[in-house]
Amino acid sequence: MKFTIITVCYNSASTIDQTISSVLSQSYSEFEYIIIDGGSADETTKIIKKFRDKRIRLISEADDGIYDALNKGMHQANGDFILILHSDDYWDNEKYLEILKENLLRSSAKIAYGNAKFISKTKRTVLRKWISSSYKSYYLILGWMPPHTSLVLSKDVVAKIGNYRLDLGSASDYDYVLRVFKEFGDVSTYINKIYVIMRVGGVSTKISSLLINNILQDYKILRIHFSFFFAIVALVLKRLNKLTQILG
Repeated sequence: MKFTIITVCYNSASTIDQTISSVLSQSYSEFEYIIIDGGSADETTKIIKKFRDKRIRLISEADDGIYDALNKGMHQANGDFILILHSDDYWDNEKYLEILKENLLRSSAKIAYGNAKFISKTKRTVLRKWISSSYKSYYLILGWMPPHTSLVLSKDVVAKIGNYRLDLGSASDYDYVLRVFKEFGDVSTYINKIYVIMRVGGVSTKISSLLINNILQDYKILRIHFSFFFAIVALVLKRLNKLTQILG
């Protein structure tokens, strides 16, 4: 089983070293690592190039934002399963890929996912724990969503689901997750552990994501997938779930 890990970055010199190190330190070595850089003006590409590992493939060019870059990476992927690790984030267990492989082989699932922990950029204080659950089809209309960066998708799932949409702003990942689970949720496996560590401050992880613009984006996406009534229910419960994660 071969994995493809995709990292999208832009002016990420302060964090990219730890991100890459957490990938290259994995005990399971059957993976390729595609890094899509949007033409950084800082030391990002210099730091990437210091890792002289043949599994790394760097693509550095202008793009139309994070989701355009993710689409580029997925089109380049050759692995059996595809993971995303943003340049602000890292894995905190060297056996993460090994654990994924074992779970995927045992379950014959096409999707795996787990939990995530959010920390502050400076003091690394834990600000939020995103604990998911095993998938049930009706969860989607209750605002349920697993952490996007914990998703592990088989290449045929990615081929069937298609690209991230570029017209939905920072909530495009929510639309993508809904599409994935509506189509393939019944062949998913949940790993009830936290392996993905995310620094607050990314495009969609700030506390400000609770504000009106993001609520409107979520509503727009939910109306694509559900009726007015279920869109409102999912919208309210999704925000309450996020508040619970922050306050809990």
